Amino acid sequence: MDTDKFTNIYRLPTSIQIRIGKWQQTFRGTSDLVLHKALLVRNEKFKSRALIPTGWAVNLFASDEASITHHGRYIQTPMRSMIDRKVAYKRIYLSTIPLEEAEKALIAFKLEWIEKHNKIANKYNQIKLKEFLNFANEEEETLYPSIPKGEFDKALWNRLVRSEFGPEKKYNNPFFVKKAVILKPGEELPEEIEEEPKADKPQRRRQKSRSNSNAEANSQEKNHSQESKTGNRKPQNRRRKPQGQGNGNGNGNGNSEHKPRNHRQKSHANRSGHDGHRNRSDRNRQEGNGNRAEANGNRTDNKATSKQRQGASKNRRPRNNVNNRKARQE
Repeated sequence: MDTDKFTNIYRLPTSIQIRIGKWQQTFRGTSDLVLHKALLVRNEKFKSRALIPTGWAVNLFASDEASITHHGRYIQTPMRSMIDRKVAYKRIYLSTIPLEEAEKALIAFKLEWIEKHNKIANKYNQIKLKEFLNFANEEEETLYPSIPKGEFDKALWNRLVRSEFGPEKKYNNPFFVKKAVILKPGEELPEEIEEEPKADKPQRRRQKSRSNSNAEANSQEKNHSQESKTGNRKPQNRRRKPQGQGNGNGNGNGNSEHKPRNHRQKSHANRSGHDGHRNRSDRNRQEGNGNRAEANGNRTDNKATSKQRQGASKNRRPRNNVNNRKARQE
């Protein structure tokens, strides 16, 4: 793109000129102020849709343009396909249909196509004109050319056609004509293709069922845990005493009230009982240790007395030996 080339605006040696089709306007001077005025006038023309930028819009067809040409064996009319907007022709051979009926059928065919084509062309031109004006306003603010070369947007056209009339498989012709169809001998209209229902709802149901199954699994786990906790507890016998048997605190009439003990009181009683057993065992151990100490003391005393006796026996002199010696000497 030339740095000094604006769309529909041309620089002359002493002026700036706007040329849009057959319409033109000239401004004296070549300064930036004159260029800004020319851009304002050009943008106003496009906004009012008095003039259409070339390459950025599709031409509409009038109903009077349903021209038919005769070629001896057949008659035809120029048209454009709905998909990709390619140039095509619709022909009717006179060997199958008489001339008068063929002309009427061909005119009705083209009029239906013109109505559908213009409906898509209006939507296409609105979208492309907004895109063009965005670039034009940018040029007005920056005084720098920014509008690209206008070309036919095939993807946008096809998207508009399919969204308005559905897929091309529903029709037996590329012009999407349905009412004024001209059938050849032996041809039949294709059946309409029903679109498959979307699979969003079953997915939601599956998700719900999964959530329900998860909830059930969690509840089952909770129940198992509660059962395991209750299974570890010891069963408690809660037997009531029959009426007529006093508890010792009654009046002797046998009508004393029975007051069941709480679980906490029972647990405290059991704990106190265990503590009593522990204290008894400790006392028994202490007594056993005392008995052992006494036994050890008695052993030491016995050893000491035995030693004293042995020493005393050594100091004694044998009397019998002395008497025996005296008897032998005598």
